[in-house]
Amino acid sequence: MRELKAQFCARRGELFLILGVEAGFFILGEILFAVIMHTEGSENTVFQIGTLAAVIAAAFVIGTMGISVLPLHFNLAVSMRTARKRFMPAFLLVSCLENLTAAGAAYLLSLLETRIMQTVYSGMSREFVSEYIFQWKYILAACLGLVALNMFMGMLFMKYGQIAWAGFWVLWVISTVGAPKIYKLMKQVQGTVLGDIFRSVSDFTGGFTENGILAAAVIVSLSLLAVSWIVLRRQEVKM
Repeated sequence: MRELKAQFCARRGELFLILGVEAGFFILGEILFAVIMHTEGSENTVFQIGTLAAVIAAAFVIGTMGISVLPLHFNLAVSMRTARKRFMPAFLLVSCLENLTAAGAAYLLSLLETRIMQTVYSGMSREFVSEYIFQWKYILAACLGLVALNMFMGMLFMKYGQIAWAGFWVLWVISTVGAPKIYKLMKQVQGTVLGDIFRSVSDFTGGFTENGILAAAVIVSLSLLAVSWIVLRRQEVKM
C-alpha cells in the first residue's frame, strides 16, 4: 500500500498531462470542425472530430510515455531499496488507473460534444458514434494494451538504450511513410501474383471475429507484460 501511494504521488503530473492533452485536442477539433462547417458546410451529417482528436492524442501520449516513465520510476524506486516485486504491481495498477481515467475523460468530452451538436446542429446525424467506442470490452482491452506497450518499450530502452531509440524511430518512419506506399502498391498490383497474395492476406485477417481480435490483443498484451517482467526482475539500476 505504501508503494502504491508513492506511485500515485510521483505520477500525478503524468495524469494532468494526459488530461490536458485530451482537453487541448478536443478544443482544437471543435474549432477545426466549426471552421469546416462555416466554409464548406454539410447537408445532413456532422462528425465528432473533437472526441476523435482527444482519443488519438491521449493514446499517442500514453503509448509513447513508457519510454521515459518506466526507467525513471524503476531506477528511482530500486535505488531506494524498493523490491521489484513490490514496485511492478504498483506501477502497473497506477498505469491502468491512469488509462481508465483518460478513457472516462474522453467519454465525458464525447457527451459534451454530443450536446453541442444537438444544440448547434440539430436535425443532423452523427457520422462518428462515440457510444460504439466507449464500451467496456474495448476500453479494458485498450487500457491493458497501452500498459503492456508502455512497460515493454520502457524495458527495451532500459536494456538497450540508444539502440532501442533507433529501433523506435525506424518503426515510426516505416509506419508513417511506408504504410501509404504499401496501400498504393496494393492498388497497383491488382490482378498480379503479388496482388493475389495481398488479397489472400486481407481475406484471412478479415475472417477474424471481433471477440477473436480482442482475445488476441489481450494475449499479446499479457505476453509483453510477461517478457518485460522476466527482463526487469534482473535489470540493473542505471542512473
